[in-house]
Parts: sequence; C-alpha cells; structure tokens
Amino acid sequence: MVCSKVDCGDQISIMDGATGNKADEKASRSRAIDILTPEGETFKISAGDNATIKDIKIECELLCGIPSDLQLIKRQNKDLCNEDTVANLETTDGCTL
Repeated sequence: MVCSKVDCGDQISIMDGATGNKADEKASRSRAIDILTPEGETFKISAGDNATIKDIKIECELLCGIPSDLQLIKRQNKDLCNEDTVANLETTDGCTL
C-alpha cells in the first residue's frame, strides 16, 4: 500500500464532499483542531462539520504515521467513536483531541 502526504485542508474538504460552492461553505463550517500525539507533539488539522472521528484518524495517519486502526482519540478523557462527527461533538476552533 502506498500513501502520500497531501494538504490536509484539501483532504478534509474531499471527505466532507465540499465542492467549493458558497452554498457548501455555509452548510459545513470548518474548524481548526489541535491533535496531541503520545509523544507530546501537537499539530493542527482542519475539519468540517461532517468530518467523522474516522476521517480525523486517517488525516492523523497521513501526518504522523500512526496507523488509524491503532489510534485512540479522546476529548476531555472520553473515548470518541469513529462514527462521531465534529458537529455532533460540538467541537470548537482550537479544541484539542
């Protein structure tokens, strides 16, 4: 399997089904989310309302190399399910996962 690192903004947009239309921008708001790795490194990704935790795990895999199926994403010490969306979790800009 070959993976390549691409711009995370483009990848999240594709996952959200964004087409670049202004109507789509109003329908799905994008948030900057901080990801804290086990090594203490923090990096930022952009995620729209419809992005799932699974989508975020895939983005993390591309950015830091940790396989998505081995990742555990938490918010406020609560494990998040792969099916949870950014909107359902009421994630705000600057939130740390």
